[in-house]
Amino acid sequence: MYCYTGENVINEFIAQMHREERRIRSILSANESMIELTTEERAKHEYATACISCHQKFAVTARIKTLHHCNVTGKYIATICHLCNLQLNYQRSSTEHFFIPCFFSQQQQ
Repeated sequence: MYCYTGENVINEFIAQMHREERRIRSILSANESMIELTTEERAKHEYATACISCHQKFAVTARIKTLHHCNVTGKYIATICHLCNLQLNYQRSSTEHFFIPCFFSQQQQ
């Protein structure tokens, strides 16, 4: 959260939105390799029979079992099919836009 009271409120708002955009892009540009699975995670993956995202059963050619992980932290998230894994990946492009919620209040005088 960022709170500002002072001169040039609009200019400060726009500057803060640009800072926030740079911060978000920096986070989302990470591409960490997956951290080695724990014994429990490996067993969970081995015994999974259906994708937790689409609930379809895994198949050798149609719905391949895939290890889904966070590209920012490298941590294993779940076992999902490769189709859902592609859908859940952050799509990188130079024209990406982000929704940043903003809340305003009017100061009582």
